[in-house]
Amino acid sequence: MAAATAVDSPPPPAAPAGDLLAGHGLTRELRSGLLAQAEAIAPRLRLPLRAARGGQAGQWLGAGIGASLEFQDHRQYQPGDDPRYLNWAAYARTGQHTMKMYREEVSPRLDLVMDCSTSMFLTPAKARRALEIFSFVHACAARAGALLRVHLVDPNNAVEIPIDSMRSHSWDPLPSANRMAPPALDRVPWRAQSLRVIITDLLYPVPPQDVLAPVLHATGRAIIFCPWSVAEAEPDWDGQIELRDCESSERRLFQMSAAMRERYVAGYRRHFELWSEACAGRGIPFARLAEDGPLLDCLLKSALPAGAVEVAQG
Repeated sequence: MAAATAVDSPPPPAAPAGDLLAGHGLTRELRSGLLAQAEAIAPRLRLPLRAARGGQAGQWLGAGIGASLEFQDHRQYQPGDDPRYLNWAAYARTGQHTMKMYREEVSPRLDLVMDCSTSMFLTPAKARRALEIFSFVHACAARAGALLRVHLVDPNNAVEIPIDSMRSHSWDPLPSANRMAPPALDRVPWRAQSLRVIITDLLYPVPPQDVLAPVLHATGRAIIFCPWSVAEAEPDWDGQIELRDCESSERRLFQMSAAMRERYVAGYRRHFELWSEACAGRGIPFARLAEDGPLLDCLLKSALPAGAVEVAQG
């Protein structure tokens, strides 16, 4: 499913990727303001990062055996165990080799992916919402000391961008691939045990399981934030109109009746019901965030009940 927009004249030439956000008024100055807004929300709501852990010292307690000062338990020695964690005092008393177990202090791994399909920037409000979510994830990662990696994806590519470019807002969406295929999530180098946060509008005619397969092929958890627009969910089509597919720029004339519009709306709703069912069956928090209203209100209304965010403690 790709979003379509009504047009009265031939579409203009495709804008360079760097002009896409600026064309919606999303200048670097405004994007800086969105990040500041996100940083103000991060102390109240956060990503559920506790299940994602990395490999270097940090502030989050993992489930593995490590060298932090917090004692966890004892267990019997097994061949291959690190002898540094043998409890020699207990051995002197009992003659049994036992292991001291500590909770490992680690930094969580966070793999953030932004879908750069043209439909993600269908309206200025939708484009802004997508950037607000992007900034919120960045702010949560920074606050948690997470090991963040960021990729921009389209149907053909997955391009990693430097973390510094997020704060300086010197990144731009990828050039339009001019296709309705899903983003190339199979080209993202997902890290083991990472939290995979995907920002995408899901407007592509592909079964959810085909899109989710590369995300779940390695150990880790996923969250999907899905910005959406009223223009795509409940269009005001009536009578003879010309539609241009925002992904392919294909143009067609339609005599749009009320029945046709109702079928479209029903198909749109069913599309997202299938996504909701697929994510629920795989334990993936799935939050659809409307383009209107303050970001905090939207997160509290949609993302918190879905488990995509949680209330920050302390």
